Amino acid sequence: MALGSSAPEILLSCYETAINIEGTPGVLGPSTIVGSAAFNLLIISAVSITAVDEVKKVDDVGVFVITSIASLLAYVWMYVCLKVWTPGYVTVIEALLTLFYFFLLIGCSYMADRCRNKVLEAERSEMEKEELAAEKIRLVNKSNLRSIAQKHGQQFVIECVTGGTMANTADAAIKEEVRESYRIVLGYQDKSDQDLNEVPLTKLINVMEHENLIDRLAHRKMAGTGNKKEYVTLKGTH
Repeated sequence: MALGSSAPEILLSCYETAINIEGTPGVLGPSTIVGSAAFNLLIISAVSITAVDEVKKVDDVGVFVITSIASLLAYVWMYVCLKVWTPGYVTVIEALLTLFYFFLLIGCSYMADRCRNKVLEAERSEMEKEELAAEKIRLVNKSNLRSIAQKHGQQFVIECVTGGTMANTADAAIKEEVRESYRIVLGYQDKSDQDLNEVPLTKLINVMEHENLIDRLAHRKMAGTGNKKEYVTLKGTH
């Protein structure tokens, strides 16, 4: 985008240099650097910042810093060439060095962008590992609820949360194990028992279901329920 927007002035500067190769250089080249580059660096940045009302943040500062430093060094390099080393004209060596600095800037920007991408990939990989570990813990607790349901019945598992005659006579450790497994599966680790009691009955039942059609059919066939849905009732309901 930057090359495309600056292409006309670059071509004009090259054209002026070519037609005055043996004579006094014109003012178009220095004016382009001082005028257009300064405008791009200062005015466009200022307009972009004030264009929106919310807080602004540069997400990738690596390339931004490199480009800003290179823009400032361009003025220093022009002063050294035209005022210190060879006042009033530019030598071939200085021109070749300027061209070399252009490719050096592209290389530094590319390396900074690649480093940024590697950091983002490492962060995404770490997040994926954490999500995978959390998903494994969730599936283990779902399996634990199904195992308890196969041993004591689905009604027993539900009543450990909602209350009922079956759960009242059960061991306190088993009831706490059921509740803790529900909290992990539902993402309620920081919730109280009262919050868990307010979970809809259908959601409590669905937690014990397998998560794809084939697993659900296999589970029901193994449980002997076949095509019919196994229902549980709340305390005091029919």
